Amino acid sequence: MNPEIVQGPDGNQETYRVHLPGAGSFRCSETELGFEVSAAVTVQYRYDSWDQHLREWSTPEWLVIGPLFNIQAEPATAVAAVHLPHVLCLAGGQADISQMRIAHVTDVGMTLEEPTGVRPFHAVLENPSFSLYGVIFICSSCLRIPVHSLVLIYQAVRLADTTLHIYLIPSDRSLEKVNENLEQHWGEPGSPATREQRGREISGQGSGEL
Repeated sequence: MNPEIVQGPDGNQETYRVHLPGAGSFRCSETELGFEVSAAVTVQYRYDSWDQHLREWSTPEWLVIGPLFNIQAEPATAVAAVHLPHVLCLAGGQADISQMRIAHVTDVGMTLEEPTGVRPFHAVLENPSFSLYGVIFICSSCLRIPVHSLVLIYQAVRLADTTLHIYLIPSDRSLEKVNENLEQHWGEPGSPATREQRGREISGQGSGEL
């Protein structure tokens, strides 16, 4: 699905809005967020920041493995399940998916819910009650976990000499968006010259945003 994109007052914060006309499964082309719906519904969502919520609620064993979404739906009961993107690489069985949780952030705190299902790039939660949702991994004993990652290469075409900016980041659309905004701020092209997906490992020690 291709959502309507509404720019925030500062020009950076984007809100996505889509009307789903009837029952079915849908996935956002901009964010990879997915929905299973039982009837017509209007959904509005945007990226949110993990930092302020992790600062108050997290423990050293929590590792963020996906973007945090602020989601609203009308009517909310029409959404049977939400598919939240994650970066954990499940190939080879190296990652223990039983340690995956969906963080649900509300006005009164944060709770961890077990996903209804885990797919290669999404964690599924049925019957969601919307506010803020994101995927974390409880890494109490592991030193490293495998994740999908992106190699982004930007070319500075306005300079006399060719300059390349190279990033290796988890395959997270919200982080990719941050990189694009930084490149635009520095006066560089708004889209990467090369975008390649790879696997890598990250340390499982400490909480925070990847």
